[in-house]
Amino acid sequence: MKEFFLIISSYLIGSISFAYTIGLVFKGIDIRTVGDKNAGAANVFRHFGPVLGTMVAILDICKGITVIFIAKFFGVNLPVIFLCGIAVIIGHTWPVYFGFKGGRGVACAIGVFFALFPIPILALMAIMALIIFVTGSMNIAVTTLFVSILVYASLVEKSYPLFLYVLCIGFLLWIIDLITVRKLNTEEKKESLHVRIRR
Repeated sequence: MKEFFLIISSYLIGSISFAYTIGLVFKGIDIRTVGDKNAGAANVFRHFGPVLGTMVAILDICKGITVIFIAKFFGVNLPVIFLCGIAVIIGHTWPVYFGFKGGRGVACAIGVFFALFPIPILALMAIMALIIFVTGSMNIAVTTLFVSILVYASLVEKSYPLFLYVLCIGFLLWIIDLITVRKLNTEEKKESLHVRIRR
């Protein structure tokens, strides 16, 4: 029962859409109506600026960190902790409070990984930020991040469960991306690949 409660709670925490809320409070705009229609940090960054975009990214990362810390606090086993991490990403993507229209879950996934191995993720986040700054490409940044985490999990942590878990989350985000991109027109698809501020 405790395990079930934690997984459902993780989904509900993930369903809190900071991109939607911050966009509405500070700009009076539903972020899901602009750009690539994605209620995530990248779309906020592009259309509402780096300050609000960074704010949303940090808050979304904190959602991932929070659910893992809560699960650990209650002393559940590793599979349940892993399921809580997946549930928060699903909640972010299909939020029950916002008509099941959310973001792609990358920031939440980073938060989950940060809670599992914080020091390496901090370094990888810095590299990811540098890639985005230099190239503006979300695809390159996210791919680099996940490949690096897979290498770390297998060669440094030498943990088969962690390696498989990272692989599963990567697959989940890929599926989410496919579902999301399929609904976009050509211009929106092109925009979704980059993080460039629109004026």
